[in-house]
Amino acid sequence: MGSYMTYPKVDGDLVHAPQSDGFSDSPLLEQEPAYERVHGRFERVELFAIEYVKMSQVRGEKNTVSEELKDSIERTDLLNSIDVAHLDEVTLAEYISFVNEVWGSDTSIEEFADKRRPDGTYFLVIAGHSRHQAITELEEEGRIPIYPLEAKVHNVTTPEQIIQIQLDENIHSQPPRERRAVAIVETYEWGVRQGKWKTQKEFLAHNRNVGKSVLSEALSFSHIPPHIRNFILAGKAAYNTGIELGKTGADIKEHILFRMKKKENKLTVKQREKVAQLLDERLTIEMNFILNHKLNSTAAEKRLRAMRARLQRDMIVDEDEKQKRENTALFDLDLKTSDEILDEELAMARKEITEYLRIYSKTPSTSAAELIQLHREIIDPDLYEAVTHDFQVSVDKAARMVGVATLDAHGPLF
Repeated sequence: MGSYMTYPKVDGDLVHAPQSDGFSDSPLLEQEPAYERVHGRFERVELFAIEYVKMSQVRGEKNTVSEELKDSIERTDLLNSIDVAHLDEVTLAEYISFVNEVWGSDTSIEEFADKRRPDGTYFLVIAGHSRHQAITELEEEGRIPIYPLEAKVHNVTTPEQIIQIQLDENIHSQPPRERRAVAIVETYEWGVRQGKWKTQKEFLAHNRNVGKSVLSEALSFSHIPPHIRNFILAGKAAYNTGIELGKTGADIKEHILFRMKKKENKLTVKQREKVAQLLDERLTIEMNFILNHKLNSTAAEKRLRAMRARLQRDMIVDEDEKQKRENTALFDLDLKTSDEILDEELAMARKEITEYLRIYSKTPSTSAAELIQLHREIIDPDLYEAVTHDFQVSVDKAARMVGVATLDAHGPLF
């Protein structure tokens, strides 16, 4: 956005930088250049922010933008343009399919129909997501005029090239660890699917800028459900907490199956769905506990490691222990079916999540509103509506007490 050097338009919306003979002060597009390529020269495109395709929502990301970045752009405009790939529909669809598979989402290319160019192509943001989001939010807030947003166009033709650019950008720009983890996971998974490497060791041999522990942590982070990743990507909890939750998920699932006395390959389709739902809810409860008790990453890690140890101990049942359990409430589990045990666990988990949401609904703050919104994908729509209504009541009450206009929670906060 802002004022840009005006270049002749070719290839539809693409803008090509003028070339010169290196001696004349005037750009001469007709003149044959003395070189074919110059470092840092890219084609440019100018579209409105809403016309670019962003994959953050597909990965389950909530791209949080700092007020410092927004203030900087408001004061001095956008100093560095965003980076985009110019893709045909087939390539974008292939890329979306890959991202869906890696992150457990179900987005289709039809969701980006409004961003399709007249020639059937799309411009996909591959770097500068925070800058793009900052521009979008500033425009929505009326803090800056709505102008076209300039982007640097990379000449890519395959998903692999997109993934490699994103990895390189994350290695050199040193973004938050959770953002880099996304790029590392996608690079690893794409290579596995393409047969470039079969193991983590082979991946590390091809990508020496990525350490063994960094890859292991990134893969653990990728194992948590999208809505849980949102808490990390929204800045509510530390990346290390996400790593530990990713490790803990496997133990929780194993323990659920243990209590059901079922092997995973023996579950019905309905049971699989309920087990996945219960796993999501148990992880959501842990995230809420960490946030409500204001645990730092060290304390959260200690809690989650202790939880994994406890779950593993609970599943070690020798004959003596089995005899003891017959004299405890656990004996009752033997009288219940797998479905009854599962439904009981789900009911208990949902009750606990609801209690956390009730706490947030009585706290008229932007932070509470964000926490409620982060639960949207995991709770029943009716419950979400009820909680947001209660939150609105709390906001209205607080506004009246301080004598200011009523806030609209469904507007700026939701």
